[in-house]
Amino acid sequence: MLIQAPQMKRIFSLLRETGETAWRDEYIGLASNRGITSTKELTVDEAKVMIGLLLGVKAGQRKAFNPNNTLYTPPSTTGTEENRLRRKVLSICHTLGWYLRDENNVLVLDAQDKPQLDMNRIDRYCQRHSKYKKTLNQHTYSELTGKAGLVWLFETLRTNTIYKESKPWKKN
Repeated sequence: MLIQAPQMKRIFSLLRETGETAWRDEYIGLASNRGITSTKELTVDEAKVMIGLLLGVKAGQRKAFNPNNTLYTPPSTTGTEENRLRRKVLSICHTLGWYLRDENNVLVLDAQDKPQLDMNRIDRYCQRHSKYKKTLNQHTYSELTGKAGLVWLFETLRTNTIYKESKPWKKN
């Protein structure tokens, strides 16, 4: 069944409200996936999809085709730098071999058959040796970075254990 008149009115009002009238063909193609360029050729279900797309643009939840459209605000990047630094600490722990073991001293594997990190051990180390005496996830960005930061602490630990052991000809 082809598009109804109220749906047509709704589409054109949303196109005007969002400033996307010049990109109408792109929305039609995205909603229909049939290569049509006229709203008159849309079915009722395709019109619902197009209205949903335009409502997402209007609400600022979806990026518009119009590059000058300011309705969309990208998701907040708060915490991404902290998480990147935490992943760096976890990567160092992989290098150190801080894996979880069961009572028979066998590695515990996750769903992808990869060894699991011993998060209790990592958190205990952070609480004992870090300047702020917190677990890994409780550290803020400023506590993770810097000369006495947690990342520096783990990098120093890696350097003092892995690299010194790999060069037996050097005296400590």
